[in-house]
Amino acid sequence: MELRQLRYLVVIDDEGNLGRAAARLYVSQPALSYALKNLESELGVRLFDRHSGGVTATSAGRDVVAEARRTVRQAERVTVAAERHRRGESGVLRVGFEASGAGELTTRARAEFARRHPGVRVEPKRFDWGQEAMALRDGRADVAFVWLPADLTGLHAEVVHTEPRVVGLPAGHPLANRDGISVLEVNDEPLMWTERAPRDWVDWWAVNPRPDGSSPR
Repeated sequence: MELRQLRYLVVIDDEGNLGRAAARLYVSQPALSYALKNLESELGVRLFDRHSGGVTATSAGRDVVAEARRTVRQAERVTVAAERHRRGESGVLRVGFEASGAGELTTRARAEFARRHPGVRVEPKRFDWGQEAMALRDGRADVAFVWLPADLTGLHAEVVHTEPRVVGLPAGHPLANRDGISVLEVNDEPLMWTERAPRDWVDWWAVNPRPDGSSPR
């Protein structure tokens, strides 16, 4: 018995006519009639009564067709499951991000991804500064939001967001009311940074050295 034969039974029962069933199945009527006779012979029971108007399922045929329908539906579920994987719509997507996250961008990107791929579970992976690219290379993450600068050799990267540098000053500071200031104008201001991040990363964000060759405090 083959799945193809079970599909034949379902369509024959739906149409109640071998000619219409054959047209729907894109096979010739003699071929369909032959397949039905072979299946009845294999099972040892008559599945359909033939009459001038077409065919009608026997008592045995009704039971067999009911099981055939369940089997065909289950087979279709197998195909659907495989198709989800082929399109990347099933499984887990591990998304790396650095310690401070990617802010609103992460939320918007995750919501849009969930809308397009509802069958995929997103698993966030938090890494210390500068470790996102390494996580991609060693397989701990599938994709990642990477803060530059970073060594992206061998990785595919796309710029998804840019942000300006800003300076935080006390409200009474002489530069506080300015629309914009040069990085050289804050050379004498203390700069907060972290020793946990790679030094190259910190220097880039701190603009160290400054355009005039000096270093921030």
